[in-house]
Amino acid sequence: MGISDISSNTLKKLVIYDLYEGNKLQISTPNLLYFEIYIREIMDMGEILLPNMPSLVDAFISIPGWYDENDYISGIPKLIASFPNLESLKLEFECTDEKALKKEFSNCPVFNNLKRLKLMSSDFCVFDLAPFFLHHSPKLQELTLENSSKTRAGSWAVTPEGPSNALLQREFLKTVRIVGFKNDNEFVDQLINKLSVHVKIIGEIMRV
Repeated sequence: MGISDISSNTLKKLVIYDLYEGNKLQISTPNLLYFEIYIREIMDMGEILLPNMPSLVDAFISIPGWYDENDYISGIPKLIASFPNLESLKLEFECTDEKALKKEFSNCPVFNNLKRLKLMSSDFCVFDLAPFFLHHSPKLQELTLENSSKTRAGSWAVTPEGPSNALLQREFLKTVRIVGFKNDNEFVDQLINKLSVHVKIIGEIMRV
């Protein structure tokens, strides 16, 4: 197993490409502001140790898809929660196993400082993660859902997750951006309807 140790008291930006299974990564960068990581194989995110990143406010995580319930990337919510002051998150991945995806996020931690979230995927069940973040990110203001394939979505019959009781709805979300569905108004309407189950008032809806 390869072990990489990155330690710096002055580093502000860190980008890691092509992290593979068997690479154990430990990062201690107390003044890091931006973190970007590209994971290329199915692996346990517990192999990424982030004991000291209190200043991080912006992150982009790109990961491969789920293959089946017993072979998928684990620990994603825990990894994100290890950034206690994270304000902006871009999460890009594919989902080939909806059941494993929901299992992974069923015990989602609270992201106390997250204000901006962008979910990017060509597998539209990934957008069902939005309710988990809506109910566990009390300061969330902006949500972007992006079709990374730029192809037509067609029908989407996935049932939205999370509580539907109006008492558990968020009061307000400032902005929702829906990207890559310009010619797919029916699908965009489905997305908005699903979000409305979890948010009472959406200030602005942008179709880009």
